[in-house]
Amino acid sequence: MSFEAHHAFIVQRILAYGTLADFELLRKHLGLKRIAEIAKGLRNLDQVTLHFVATITHTPLNEFRCYTSTQSLTNSIDF
Repeated sequence: MSFEAHHAFIVQRILAYGTLADFELLRKHLGLKRIAEIAKGLRNLDQVTLHFVATITHTPLNEFRCYTSTQSLTNSIDF
C-alpha cells in the first residue's frame, strides 16, 4: 500500500487503532500540521480520537468534518 496514494486511510487507522509509538512515528513523518489537515477531512473519527487530535493540534472542533456532519442513518433497532 502506497503511503502517498492512501495517506488519509493510513492516518485514520493509526489515529483510531495505533499505539503511541505509531502516532509518534506518524508525527515525525508528517508533522502535527499535516496530521490536522488530513484529520479535518475525515468523515468518521470516534469522539475520543477527534478530541485527541483537536487537543494536540490546537484545532477547534468545528473545523473537523466528522464533527460538523453527523451520520444521516440512525439505528433502526430500538434498544
